[in-house]
Amino acid sequence: MGDQQFMKRMLLLAALAGLGGCSVVAADVDDLQKSELGDYQSLTLQLRSMGIHRNEVFEYRVINEKQGQDDSLLVRGVRTPLGDDDEDILLSGAIPRDKNTRIDFYADHNDTPGYQIEQESEVGVDHGWSIELKEEDPRPDGVLVTRDEFSGDWFLLFEHQFEFATLTELATGRDTLRIVFSNLDVVGGAPVTARLRFNDRVIATHRCLPDHPLVLQLVDGVTGELTLEVPDVVDTTVDPDSYTVDVYVDSNRNGQYDDPSAGGDMGWRLTGLTLDPDVGMTVEHDLSSNGSTVDIGP
Repeated sequence: MGDQQFMKRMLLLAALAGLGGCSVVAADVDDLQKSELGDYQSLTLQLRSMGIHRNEVFEYRVINEKQGQDDSLLVRGVRTPLGDDDEDILLSGAIPRDKNTRIDFYADHNDTPGYQIEQESEVGVDHGWSIELKEEDPRPDGVLVTRDEFSGDWFLLFEHQFEFATLTELATGRDTLRIVFSNLDVVGGAPVTARLRFNDRVIATHRCLPDHPLVLQLVDGVTGELTLEVPDVVDTTVDPDSYTVDVYVDSNRNGQYDDPSAGGDMGWRLTGLTLDPDVGMTVEHDLSSNGSTVDIGP
């Protein structure tokens, strides 16, 4: 291990030790039930110069920071893979007004799925960052946080840098969202996104590129079905009618959702979901099914 790599690892381990007593309560739906949809604002995560991570799994988490108690996870999103050097990720209605909020995100840069700070491979450790949503200086190089003065929506511009943070560990206690897609070939390799809504707020997202090797290795060789998972986001003790799942295909490949009813992308809204206290929520969806012109919103 070179001197520079050694120093980076020592800094990461030191940061880990400093966060040893922290935790995040996963998918805190209690917070969501107490607030109206209008109490939330959007965040656009503007990633730049992420070339070394474009073929890696990328995850982001919106965290509500609480005084004197565990923080709570409000939104969790996964991209398999990140997809490009420069990406804009819209988190619609993700940020609560008048609360301390931060966004944690990482690229799965080592050889082990999920986020690890000590697991090292030939390419190094996972790259993680944690940024508070505040319009204040100082900021790390390549980071700019701004806010629209009229809407209150947030913009986080992030250019890849090597000042890593150690992400706080997520506490267990919620269950997994599992989405099983069939007839994947009908989308022609266009990006596929699934979003879990709780009381009409998006709390989990998974976007994949169906033809990418990272995704193809998840496809069942016999059935041809693709299974995607977002862990720790489903509360099986609440009314299942509180949940809906939106699915859309970026058919025109412009990197954003376009209303299918206006000739844009393909979209479905799935209701009548079931919750299993042992496995969480499993949703099966045939991408060749009817109803693909539903406008599921931003």
